[in-house]
Amino acid sequence: MGGKTYTYYEFTQKQRQMERQIRATKREIEATKSIGGDAQDLQNKLRGQM
Repeated sequence: MGGKTYTYYEFTQKQRQMERQIRATKREIEATKSIGGDAQDLQNKLRGQM
């Protein structure tokens, strides 16, 4: 992750942060689809997060 050395705790916290961001993007995609919007940009964002 950028060449920095992380402690175990820092690494797990960073992992949890990334997982939260992915879940938030997935919720946003579902909300956009439910109102009939185009979620392609969000799909691309999700691919980048994974």
